[in-house]
Amino acid sequence: MTRYSTRRRGALLAAVTAGLLVTGVLAVAAPAAAAGTTHYVNNASGSGCSDAGTGTSTSSPWCTFTPANALTLGAGDSLLLARGASWSQQLSPTLAGTSAGVATIGAYGTGAAPRILATSTGTGLALTNPDYAEVSGLDIGAKTSAGLGALSYGIMATYTSLSHHSLTFADLSVHDSVQIGILVRSTATQTVAQTALDGLTFARVTTTHNAQGIATVGQGGFTDMAASPTSGNEGSKVFTNVLVDAVTETHDDANRYLANPGNGVPCAGLTLQYASTVVVRNSVFDTEGSCYTAVGTTAIFLGRVNHVKFLNNMVVNTPNTASPDMCGIDLESMTNDVTIAGNYFGDNYGAAIEYLAIHGSADFSTNHVVSSNAFYSNGRGAIAQLGGDSPVQVSVTKNLSYQPAGFVTAGDGGTTTGISVAADNVTVTNGATAAQSAVQFGSAPWGYQSGSGSTWTALTYGSSTATYTGSGVTIGRFTLTPSASTGAALAWTAPAAGTVSIRGFAVATSGTPTVTVSRNGTAVTSAVASTSGTAVAAGPITVAAGDILRFVVPAGASAVSWAPSVAYTP
Repeated sequence: MTRYSTRRRGALLAAVTAGLLVTGVLAVAAPAAAAGTTHYVNNASGSGCSDAGTGTSTSSPWCTFTPANALTLGAGDSLLLARGASWSQQLSPTLAGTSAGVATIGAYGTGAAPRILATSTGTGLALTNPDYAEVSGLDIGAKTSAGLGALSYGIMATYTSLSHHSLTFADLSVHDSVQIGILVRSTATQTVAQTALDGLTFARVTTTHNAQGIATVGQGGFTDMAASPTSGNEGSKVFTNVLVDAVTETHDDANRYLANPGNGVPCAGLTLQYASTVVVRNSVFDTEGSCYTAVGTTAIFLGRVNHVKFLNNMVVNTPNTASPDMCGIDLESMTNDVTIAGNYFGDNYGAAIEYLAIHGSADFSTNHVVSSNAFYSNGRGAIAQLGGDSPVQVSVTKNLSYQPAGFVTAGDGGTTTGISVAADNVTVTNGATAAQSAVQFGSAPWGYQSGSGSTWTALTYGSSTATYTGSGVTIGRFTLTPSASTGAALAWTAPAAGTVSIRGFAVATSGTPTVTVSRNGTAVTSAVASTSGTAVAAGPITVAAGDILRFVVPAGASAVSWAPSVAYTP
């Protein structure tokens, strides 16, 4: 396979941040719109700004965050920062929206996103108990003269009480944080059945050069936590209904390169702890966990989580930092019902997926599924169990793999007895001939078409959206959106004669569309997609050079997230 490399990272960042569409799986209802008051902040020369005014006009905005920080934004209220402007001051208004309307922090005007740079507190944006709130359109972070992060935390949202609803971070760039780019934490005391926040969304967020990109953490106490908690009673209800969609995390390394190692803080891309009913989809994690730490590095860290779906993502290039783990996904402790499906894992120094059993006999790692993924050249196997303190339960099915280091491995006293590998997993003998649509988006052997049956027309690429469009059809890196009258198809052209296998996981935005794989217009297989996702697998399929396999979402269907893999097999 022509794998994703450093030469293609710039194009990937532009494509992902501009062109990904939201799909189903987890629906977070948006509050209804409500009229409200808008305040403006603009410190640019000639803006006419004054902190003495009301800040409710673009012709007389506030200059600094001082009056903004005294605000309580209610339903429909907005605080907008001027594009092209920057501040070295912490922003910390109160966001108290309701189900009738969101309280918003955003941007206005033209030009570059408004920036929050260094602050005296070490945090760029600090929120306490935000409700029905959205933060969008900002650039947060800067470097010191020494080349290190100027902020400890880009954004910190702290819940000191319970039963809050709906917090969204969208279209943000958060970078160069010594600790965490976006931290959402609860410090409240609660029972294991209670929730601090229901409805947390990260959409189209980019992170880079933070020690950790995004993290949810429970830092409060539990009044009824058992000494040996069971699934659902381990604190996973602190954050419920969490969605990570179209996020791009690259080179989160705290600006501590291998020649300048860090101080042992955790180093990861996405950290999800104390969370349940979670979906991570259509996202890219590239060269994450890129700083040395004695506690281990990973692109994605999971702990005390329940009911997680990790669907149609790319996890690549977790580097060798001489740290423990160095893997794609680390299922650390107290994890249950984590489905990992439709993803691409490639060139991670450690294992692609690592199940830990090192935290004593009361720990658990249960009811997991690994399905319809593509694994290529991960250094310590596709799936690994480390340690043997507690049982691990994993069902492995319908995956493609080219793994010279092994498909399923064990270390540190672990075994593979709890990892059930079905016969429908396919071993690829030549990784160079394999193809995966998300990794190779925009390049051969893939094409992007609209039509039906045996009649198809090539779509046109739009650089501003990083999508292929035409006849009302849109295809992005992960998502196919047909029109009411025209189908959408990914088209793979066989470079040589042989036998191929296909794997993928189709996730519908809504409804239950039937997706189809065809060869030269004749159906090979079909599956009924759903909002939970459906495995799409076929093979062996005999192809001649020039044959076209199409992955079709029919006219009238909802958008479908689907990133299929094709590999020549013996």
